[in-house]
Amino acid sequence: MRKKIWLVIIAAILVLFIWQEGKMPSSSFLKRYSFDEVQIGAAVLPDGSMQVEERRTASFKGSFSRMYLDIPVKGFKELADVRVYEDGRPYTPTQVSAERPDGHYAVSLQNNTYHIEWYFRTDGGRRTFTVSYRVVDCVRVHKDVAELYWQFIGDRWQVGTKNAAVALRLPPGAGEGEVLAWGHGPL
Repeated sequence: MRKKIWLVIIAAILVLFIWQEGKMPSSSFLKRYSFDEVQIGAAVLPDGSMQVEERRTASFKGSFSRMYLDIPVKGFKELADVRVYEDGRPYTPTQVSAERPDGHYAVSLQNNTYHIEWYFRTDGGRRTFTVSYRVVDCVRVHKDVAELYWQFIGDRWQVGTKNAAVALRLPPGAGEGEVLAWGHGPL
């Protein structure tokens, strides 16, 4: 009997804590998202740049109006030709905006990081966004080897990815058996 009383008291305290003076829980408490799938296709070009296309399928619970991708400037000169699409429909470029106009995207360079954000409206469900860009001068050519150092998933996401696939095409001259790859991430 005492255990039941204590459980009721703890439950009541939790409810009071969450509802705080009769107010509804904050919307940030009720909303969340996750990446169901990320498909990345990349091609190293003969000029030492790389064309990348990321298809990110996200599941949303609650109201959302923005997503973003941060790419630190590390091992390359510039990010160029940035585009954002949803279901084949191109988003329109704009400036970073607190109004978050639906169907638009913005690219800015902040603290040595390219920040790409895109604006949409959803109250839940699944959405697939495609972000494409060209990474300028990202391949280092040495006397005996060429090196591409790139984190395709990166460590700047607040949520994990359930399924990820990366396909990398190399330019002519990269022979089978001559390519080495290293993967890093959580065990």
